[in-house]
Amino acid sequence: MTKNSRISFIIAVGILLLGGFYRLIDLDGLPPGLSGQEVIDLRLAENVRQGTVQVFFDIGGEGREILYPSILAAYTGLMGSGLVIYQMLSFWVGLLTVALVFAVTRRLYGDLAGLGAMGVMAFGWWPMLLSRTTGRETLLPLLIALALLALVLALPTYLRRRTGSFQTTWFAVIAAVLGLGIYLHPAGAVVALAALVILIGYYVRGVPRPTPSVQRATGFTWVILIILTVPYVVTSINSPELSGIARVVNGLTIDPTSLPERVLRAVLGLGVLGDVNPAYNPLNRPLFDPLTAVIALVGVGVALRGGARLRYSVLATFIVFLLPLGLLAPNSPSWIAFSAPIVVLAVCYGLGVSFIAHTLRRRRLAYLIVGGSLVFNALWLGVDVLGGWGDQPDTRAAYNARVAELAARVDATADDLPTLICTGDALDPSAQSSINAARLLGLMQHRPEQVRAYLDCSNGMIFPNGGEPMQLVITDPSLLETASSNVLDWLARGTGSATEDVLTLEVVQPLADRIGLLTTTAPLRLSPEADPTGTTFAPPVRLGNNLTFLGYETQQTRVAPGGTFAVVTYWRVDGVLPTDLMLFAHLYDDLGAPPVANRDLISAVPVLLQERDILMQVHLVSVPDTLPERAYTLAVGAYRQQTGERLPVLQGEGLTPRGSRLILYPIEITTEP
Repeated sequence: MTKNSRISFIIAVGILLLGGFYRLIDLDGLPPGLSGQEVIDLRLAENVRQGTVQVFFDIGGEGREILYPSILAAYTGLMGSGLVIYQMLSFWVGLLTVALVFAVTRRLYGDLAGLGAMGVMAFGWWPMLLSRTTGRETLLPLLIALALLALVLALPTYLRRRTGSFQTTWFAVIAAVLGLGIYLHPAGAVVALAALVILIGYYVRGVPRPTPSVQRATGFTWVILIILTVPYVVTSINSPELSGIARVVNGLTIDPTSLPERVLRAVLGLGVLGDVNPAYNPLNRPLFDPLTAVIALVGVGVALRGGARLRYSVLATFIVFLLPLGLLAPNSPSWIAFSAPIVVLAVCYGLGVSFIAHTLRRRRLAYLIVGGSLVFNALWLGVDVLGGWGDQPDTRAAYNARVAELAARVDATADDLPTLICTGDALDPSAQSSINAARLLGLMQHRPEQVRAYLDCSNGMIFPNGGEPMQLVITDPSLLETASSNVLDWLARGTGSATEDVLTLEVVQPLADRIGLLTTTAPLRLSPEADPTGTTFAPPVRLGNNLTFLGYETQQTRVAPGGTFAVVTYWRVDGVLPTDLMLFAHLYDDLGAPPVANRDLISAVPVLLQERDILMQVHLVSVPDTLPERAYTLAVGAYRQQTGERLPVLQGEGLTPRGSRLILYPIEITTEP
């Protein structure tokens, strides 16, 4: 190793450390949350954890490969969830990519080129942002760098003797990288095609000629590659609309903008224009500074003029196959489309610097250019990272910053206060269900198990521990626009306001007074089959499976045909509830016949409710407009959804089962006011 090489390695370590520092600054706040595309990948990881494994996931008619969700599922299974946890995976991937770009470029074009290419990746805006976000594109630069390094080490790209076992190892790496890459992103198939063209070209007309060991290693590569790609090919044939190639073609044709205009805008985007997407480029920066862009284009020209020499043809082939992904992308210039080509452009920048140094025969000038470029881009990136870009309204909206702030507050306070999350679909937490603010909050939390319960607060309310202090996180304020007045009455007792997103509530005494009042104002009777006499009695009433009925509030006793009336009931949890518990409110014309109207509902996940919790449930019962005008009977109770079995009403010292419903009060159907 020469003295200059040792100095280059010291500089490279410094660049790597400074690039890592920029990627760690305010990692939990920049970007300020999760974007829509990040959420898709995280939820696909949930699907993988739940056992859904398929080559392509169908995302609204568009395919999404399985590799990244699988990696994310394994990673979060070991490390947990939360914004910083997700970003740390991307952080290490980004640093490894920077180091590999240095290794590749240095081996091809020397130390100076390696440092230049490394600086482009370390201090570029888009590589930095990829190291802070969650998504399959974070792995694309690593895939390209690994493929290039494996090709450089497997083939005689520069004069160094290689043992047969060494080359076999790197040919196996080539096969693994290419075979797995197609399960990462459509660009992975393009990378595989480019690498195969390089291998075939070398095998046909390679100089020096392939040795027998290289020929055997090449055959080994084909075997591994075929084994890895068979599932992908079969699935693509069966579902061509979801395949990566179809998406690449669709992406190139979906934009009505002409190809020449797209190419022009993309080229200008290298050093002049910026991506207008606030999730990717909130500061409207070009991909590189103008000088870096010009030198990278010089490197592109040098590589394409390099002829059949491997040290040039490898890079040239990647340019031909990968650069169009960025140049022809819709909505050009698009940084997400440059996730794969950016590594190639970084290597081209290194080659361009090396070419300028060799052509001008002024190596000191080349070092000055590289050094000045590194310092300028490092300062530029530092100013931008610290410039408050995460506070811009468009960026906050793109990354769901409000929900991220709620998640941070829950992480900080849920240990001290029982925390309830207000959501519109508390009973459907599956990964396949539609995303909402509550699920976003759960994805962004570092300890989602801190949440006491999820609650549909539009028609229900939970009082943990009999009304002791708790906080209610309102993930979507619009839910309260249609909330029952009974729910809003309780929320009005909290400190804070719905517009502040978090309410603190302590209602031990008011709740005790309300429940006590129900013992005198909410008479009950059993169904006729259990008590033909119709004797009334006062709540509370024990039911089976650790549930107690505390009483009801009489909201209205008259309703017009086709109208709706509210049934407000209170229930206490005495132990572990069935996971499939459901509460019902039925309206009967004849108690011996099926109900004429009903509403079955529970506003919380039963298994999350704990002993001494009280649930207020509001059933909105819709009355058919064909019902005759007369009095009907209202009954309530509970049952298990899986079996349809109702929970028994228990009375007496021995808690003897006596029917399975409680008769409340009559409801009169009438058109009179």
